[in-house]
Amino acid sequence: MAEKREGTGRVREQDRDDDSSGVRANPWTSHLRALRLHVESAMEPRVRALAGGLLAESGARVLARFDRLAAADHGAVLDAAIDRLERLSGPHSEARVAHAVLCAAIPVERVRWASGIGAPPAEIARDLAVAGRKAAALGGRERSVFYAVCALDDTAGDDEVGKVVLRAAVAYQMRWNTAHQNVSRAWRKICEGTALGAWCGDWRAGHRLVCGAPPLALWEAGRAYMDACSGRHGHGGEAFEAWVRAHEAHNAWFSEWKKQTARASRRWRDLADVLDASGVPPAAVHAVLVQSCAALGIDRWVIPARLAHQSWRALLGAANRPPPPARGAWLAFLRGHGFPAGAEAAFRAFERDAALADVASVELEHAYASLLVAAERQSSAGTHARDAFRQLIDAGDEA
Repeated sequence: MAEKREGTGRVREQDRDDDSSGVRANPWTSHLRALRLHVESAMEPRVRALAGGLLAESGARVLARFDRLAAADHGAVLDAAIDRLERLSGPHSEARVAHAVLCAAIPVERVRWASGIGAPPAEIARDLAVAGRKAAALGGRERSVFYAVCALDDTAGDDEVGKVVLRAAVAYQMRWNTAHQNVSRAWRKICEGTALGAWCGDWRAGHRLVCGAPPLALWEAGRAYMDACSGRHGHGGEAFEAWVRAHEAHNAWFSEWKKQTARASRRWRDLADVLDASGVPPAAVHAVLVQSCAALGIDRWVIPARLAHQSWRALLGAANRPPPPARGAWLAFLRGHGFPAGAEAAFRAFERDAALADVASVELEHAYASLLVAAERQSSAGTHARDAFRQLIDAGDEA
């Protein structure tokens, strides 16, 4: 299929959906289209006319991110957004309209969320207040990455939600996993001492309840950065083409790494089943396991008091796959303690797939490094959008 790449005027042959590249946005999903039609059909004339119809368009786009809201809530949210917009001077831009809908939707979402918990309102209010203070107390890179991810999540459309952590990592030139770790650690700190973790689950379900909506200036900067990453609104040219190629290469290796890792993990579980069928339970090699568990790469999971009652599946099922240096120790262990030949064959099958997963992991690291380099070589407009977004995030550390 041929398509014109946004902002470039070029036509290329496309044999897969753009969503697989993680760069450009797809047309809205059927859910979003249905919601948009519902919102537009329910609009009063003043709503449809406001800002040249932007409220209908942006309202549907933003409300699609609020799964807790029922259809009956949409009208109340849009009415509140209209009241907010009518108090503002100046033109009603798309950014202003979308931000107004976001600000109006969050209080309604909080009410719906609280009503579904079943806890006393005072307890919910107290825990939210505690979590808000903990969020405000975050500092350093952890705070910057957490608030960057939250701001990008607030501006993201349905097709962009899965990209916000990656794009925050690129903005801060850090490893993707490091960005995930910063967000997870920050959310654990925010939830500590409260029931928020149980009530909300992960950060994506709860950050708006704790942090509220970002200021309009930050929302606009986050949206501009997301547009630069997606090639929208004139962000194009050779630098963007290089970014697209690096992004697609990273996604390809990420998919390969996931596939090979899943295969290796299945082989690891298969090995545990073969060991359980061998007639040599962990209890039979208790002393050897305790002495050599570090060399086997499973020392974190070997608890001597449990070995007498554990199966291999129970022991190895929780353990990470052994790294390359430990695999020789595993072969020696299997050969030296009465395991049948099938156990070594099962380990060899695991070793082959684990080696492929290792290669994919290395290539994924290289692809991500290339992605960061491509991000640094973006057009001046793209780097300006990124830097402006970062400056607003980092300014919070000085407040």
